Amino acid sequence: MTQYIIDGSQKGLAIGAGIVEIRNNGFFNLKNFTTYHTAASSVLAEIFALESSLKLIKALENEFYSRILIFSDNSSVIKFFNDDLKNSNLSSDTYISGIQRQIISLSKMTDISVHRIGNEYLKLHNIAHNLSRLYLQDPNNEAFYNEKSIDLPMLKTSVPLKNNIPKEPSKT
Repeated sequence: MTQYIIDGSQKGLAIGAGIVEIRNNGFFNLKNFTTYHTAASSVLAEIFALESSLKLIKALENEFYSRILIFSDNSSVIKFFNDDLKNSNLSSDTYISGIQRQIISLSKMTDISVHRIGNEYLKLHNIAHNLSRLYLQDPNNEAFYNEKSIDLPMLKTSVPLKNNIPKEPSKT
């Protein structure tokens, strides 16, 4: 079994992902990723952290384990990549549905699931959180911190992710 403790962070247009990858032998690896988005948000950062963990999983190639568990503290990540997939609900957002399809594809080769992080992983989650914020130490990123969004002509027809997250259906 391999486990991934993930966390995302965002400041301005910068997005960071921190991941603690725990192998079945107890050894663990620390990873961090940084990217930028024209309409960055904290939810997008959390989803980027999940996407980054999937890249690490795919890099395992022949080392796939019978079970892969991904742990997040973000409710949207749990909804999109656990609850919605259990109910066969693909998102209308192309970024989210692309990641959902990756999980579906991986699930044909291994038992993979996304869960809410429990108390037993809080120390490792703090490490993932700190890793997700390493981009703050890079002085080259400071130009992006005060920006809220960039209005690019080629993206005018796109709806930013934070405005495109489906609402919970009302119960009647």
